[in-house]
Amino acid sequence: MLFRYGNRLPVLRFFWHSILRQKTPIRVRIESSVLLIRAGTHDLEVALSCLRDGEFDAAIRASGSRHGLIIDAGGYIGTAAIAFARAFPDSTVVTLEPSSANYEVLTHNVKPYSNIVPINKALSGRDGRLELLGRGTGEWGLTTVRNPSDCENPVVVDNIECVSVQTLLSNVGHEGVDILKLDIEGGEKALLEDSGRWILGVDLIIAELHERIAIGCTRTFYHATESMRDVDCGGEKVMVVRGDLTNVVPLRV
Repeated sequence: MLFRYGNRLPVLRFFWHSILRQKTPIRVRIESSVLLIRAGTHDLEVALSCLRDGEFDAAIRASGSRHGLIIDAGGYIGTAAIAFARAFPDSTVVTLEPSSANYEVLTHNVKPYSNIVPINKALSGRDGRLELLGRGTGEWGLTTVRNPSDCENPVVVDNIECVSVQTLLSNVGHEGVDILKLDIEGGEKALLEDSGRWILGVDLIIAELHERIAIGCTRTFYHATESMRDVDCGGEKVMVVRGDLTNVVPLRV
């Protein structure tokens, strides 16, 4: 799988440390990117999905670039931000990751891209602090949902800083967002319940909805985005766009 990128030794090390359940950082090449990924985690799976399999290609094709800003909430190890940064080199890509361990890997991976701005915070409906909880699903499943429906005894991993979309827009000096990518493990419910007017300035949202973690988040998503068009993006994500965007894939039947 990865050998064709010239990764023979790194891949052998990766699988050896995975067998030993050691989360050792390994440097690998995927497509044209040299990335740091951790053995014994979902890092490799996420990287391949973003950079080899084109997980966000539908959003990239459908989006314009009139605002010059992309927000990647739930940045994990930075691969979605890299995909967006390559596609829109003249836009600013703000990627937010609340986990300090994930953020350390993310900052390493996005360093070659001057248009990526990494932030060690969670995107939320309001500024403040929240507990970051582990649900027993590893580094990619951390949540700010206080009582996740799929986990009776979540473990407090950290106390983290949160930032609202409105504050973020003010900080980066933009009035609107071309792409808002949400993969925040149920946190999308609280974010969109308190969306206010900022959502009117978002042209496209691509999200993974975590109904199993935060019951009602699907209903909240479609209520908050009722003025936008539902578009087929393939896979398990949902995507909505503003009506005046023309580069969209066919609408779902």
